Amino acid sequence: MLLRRFADQQVRAIKAFAPDAVQSIEHHTWPGNVREMENWIKREGSSVPTLLNEKGFKFFFYANEHPPAHVHVMKSDGWAKIEMETSVVVYSTLKKQELNECLELLDLHRQQFLEVWNAWFGR
Repeated sequence: MLLRRFADQQVRAIKAFAPDAVQSIEHHTWPGNVREMENWIKREGSSVPTLLNEKGFKFFFYANEHPPAHVHVMKSDGWAKIEMETSVVVYSTLKKQELNECLELLDLHRQQFLEVWNAWFGR
């Protein structure tokens, strides 16, 4: 029902969730909060393809982002927003060890992420 409503609002034909989206929905604890789930569906529906899916981390950015270049990261129930060039953590609910792993992966793939960001936004 939420997927259909989001598709109608976006004037797009969305028939099903991607397998990784279903997995994310199933593994997230939704503490009776339908609005949280609805917002998640809106974010996922407007995100570009995943930049990297490694060690349980999903790195991505949204189609309507703004500078500075940054990446969103999701793992289990945790989220983070990190500036790509400086590795400044803007927001994070990841555990300290997960955040450190995430930053290591960002260091390894920074150039690739920035190239995709710049190509997407025409920079």
